Amino acid sequence: MVPYFPNLNGLRFVAALVVVLHHVAMQKAELGYASAWDSPVVRQAGGLAVTFFFVLSGFLITHLLLKERAEHGRVDVGRFYLRRVLRIWPLYFGVVALAFAVVPGWLPGTAPWPGFGVLALYLFFLPNFLAPSLPTVPYAGHLWSIGVEEQFYLLWPWLVRRGVDVAQLCALAVLWFLVLRSGMQVAVQFLHVGGEWVPRAQYLLERTRIDCMAMGGLGAAWLAAGKARALLARPVFWGACLAVPLLLWTDLDLWAYRTDVFAALFLVLIAQFAYRPEAVPNLERRPLVYLGKISYGLYMLHPFAIGLCLAVMRRLAPAAIDWGLAPAAVALTVVL
Repeated sequence: MVPYFPNLNGLRFVAALVVVLHHVAMQKAELGYASAWDSPVVRQAGGLAVTFFFVLSGFLITHLLLKERAEHGRVDVGRFYLRRVLRIWPLYFGVVALAFAVVPGWLPGTAPWPGFGVLALYLFFLPNFLAPSLPTVPYAGHLWSIGVEEQFYLLWPWLVRRGVDVAQLCALAVLWFLVLRSGMQVAVQFLHVGGEWVPRAQYLLERTRIDCMAMGGLGAAWLAAGKARALLARPVFWGACLAVPLLLWTDLDLWAYRTDVFAALFLVLIAQFAYRPEAVPNLERRPLVYLGKISYGLYMLHPFAIGLCLAVMRRLAPAAIDWGLAPAAVALTVVL
């Protein structure tokens, strides 16, 4: 039986809602409408919500695999892949088809045909490796995160099945990621390494998000082994609750470690909401649970909802875009 953690569906919905509102603000700013896009909180919110999803995914998938290995002595990789395929592939390929073949020409912000090379990257779950120089694909840009997830799923169940020390492997992955990122930052800022290869390598490294997935896996392994008392300590929880908004509002420069700092803070919140439901705000409300269950659909379909609302409102009620686009886009996303 798949384990169920309280509150995590509610957290999923909150993260999905943040992504939707982030993209609404970005779209309004690009079109010249009044927007909160100048706020550092709004500019960072969408990316950090995706970081939260990566940590949560690493946490849940690792917990699931470790539980199966402990109970049955092995991991049924074929069954794992079947569940992932049924959950992810239909909507993913549906969005790819819409973005490449249906939407261009009749929704705002569409672009010319990007070419079969770009399409191939999407079809093989590699959109996170699209070079910045390649054409963008409106309404499909957010699919890069699904590529990250699928690449994680391709490798991780086999490693867990082989009986690796999951906590050690995740800790090493986070460490090596930080070493590589720091080395590239030093090369650019202090050694003044010329050429374009370092920025390109930085871009590709960031688009793997190994550190975020490994951070979630590390927390799951610690909790499964009963070695994560610090994660569940009340002062740590309240410290994370204060640190997240403080870092957002101050836009503090954390050099090469910003993503990992937030990933660690998100792991604390996930662990506390999952393992200490009696001591955190209750997100086990029926509407939140339902919206959390469909959060994958909210994330995948929200760009189309924003585009549809914009197209209709620009034609029928352009004055309402300033105040009405966000609630209309959220409502239509839920309906879709």
